[in-house]
Amino acid sequence: MPRKSADLHGNAPDKCRGALLLIDVINDLEFDGGEELLAQARPAARAIAALKRRAKAAGVPAIYVNDNFGRWQSDLRALVRHGLTDGVRGEPLVRQLLPADDDYFVLKPKHSGFFQTALELLLEHLGATTLILTGFAGDICVLFTANDAYVRDFRLHVPADCTASETAEANRALELMEKVLRADLTPSAELDLEALVAEDDGGGEAKPEESPAAPRKTRERPRASIDPVIAIEDICEPEWAAWYRMTPRERWEESARLWHHYVAMGGSLDPEPDPQSPFYDPETSGRPPVDGRPGVRVVRRSGV
Repeated sequence: MPRKSADLHGNAPDKCRGALLLIDVINDLEFDGGEELLAQARPAARAIAALKRRAKAAGVPAIYVNDNFGRWQSDLRALVRHGLTDGVRGEPLVRQLLPADDDYFVLKPKHSGFFQTALELLLEHLGATTLILTGFAGDICVLFTANDAYVRDFRLHVPADCTASETAEANRALELMEKVLRADLTPSAELDLEALVAEDDGGGEAKPEESPAAPRKTRERPRASIDPVIAIEDICEPEWAAWYRMTPRERWEESARLWHHYVAMGGSLDPEPDPQSPFYDPETSGRPPVDGRPGVRVVRRSGV
């Protein structure tokens, strides 16, 4: 269906090839691990605040992408008021990163800023093709949002000093974003925002705006290198490593072959009795299976 409005009814007046996302920075931190996250987040909040001031001067719009924390009647004002007046653990972060009147706000129900939200539509109307991701926690909501941005062909910058997780080890998710999602981890003070927003899809000068009726172009991007931070063999047996490297279709086909092999070897589709179950009846446990064959407890690809 063709889009009727080119500017979200006047509610997205900015046009910029870049956008700054502040993920879950309006956060009370009232959860297990919140104290640890606060300690890691304080320096990140100062870096985010400085980056936001520079972004505003460069004409880069700021978008607060914030969890509703299970409160479906919340809005930006309610979240800020809660963070400032209820004596919560995250108050210092909220005060450091208060939104301005001309900032954008997207309320998210889950980890990713794109899941069931208007974020993608807003970015399309802004004309953004490059995203600068900041916020908390780096190994959860920032990572999930970065992943969804990557599969939508956005160019990613995740300044290493502008995210925080409960531990420094957990914030190694940045390495994953750099290796797999092609994220640029350049520290915020070194980001050239003017050059960033001037880039076109190929990295050169900005192109004239397309008419609202023109189809949205999909950028070509290199395939991600299959070079995991942790080798699969380090966390599972070799036979499972081969399984995890398969595509979903290959797994489906392999599963079909395994079931065929299982039945051909005399396996039964009837469940074996569990003598530990409160529903176990020894008088009925000896009944022959429906297909007349005994069950086989374990079948592996290498044998029984």
